[in-house]
Amino acid sequence: KVTGTMANRGAVSQTLNAGGSYTIPVGYHNGSGKVTAASLASQTQGTATANDIVSGKTAWVNGIKITGTGKTYNDGYNDGYNAGYQAGLKDGETTVIKNMQVSSPVTLDDWGAVYTATSNCIFLLSGSAVPGSDGSSNPKPENVGARTNITTTGQIVNSSGIQTSSKYTVNFSMTVKLTPGQAVNINGSTWGHQSKNNGSVTYTYYILSY
Repeated sequence: KVTGTMANRGAVSQTLNAGGSYTIPVGYHNGSGKVTAASLASQTQGTATANDIVSGKTAWVNGIKITGTGKTYNDGYNDGYNAGYQAGLKDGETTVIKNMQVSSPVTLDDWGAVYTATSNCIFLLSGSAVPGSDGSSNPKPENVGARTNITTTGQIVNSSGIQTSSKYTVNFSMTVKLTPGQAVNINGSTWGHQSKNNGSVTYTYYILSY
């Protein structure tokens, strides 16, 4: 008579996660045991959506493979920058327009005007310098002319004809940003020859204070 020593394992069951292993114990198994893989959903629990994941990247969430549709880092940075820029620009424009004061126009017909800012402002200038005439019996174009010499210590936004010499009419304009103490000097000359008509200048400027 022999008494058995093999362990009777009966029905042994085990559940494995991805990458797991199970060592089958020595002994008798009745064939009813089983090794089961845990569900993918139980091993990939999460709350991310496609929009949370960068476009083109993939991830498993609750057992489902998701391809991202979200913005890249650069997209997000650019969107944030642009949104902030536009918001700041709008606020700035609103503040400037709300506080801006427009002066009455100043029209002059002589050179040598100087405008010195007493507050932050925009200086708008436009005018024309017209040459005189040649009163000699043998008129020459080079005997007449107009010259502009308009300068500023401020920041020129745009300008035209402010440093120009010509035998024809010189049209000039300038937009300048000024801070207190900065100035615009409007100088130039016109001339003719053997004539009482030595030309003329006329210009108008506005001040936009803010």
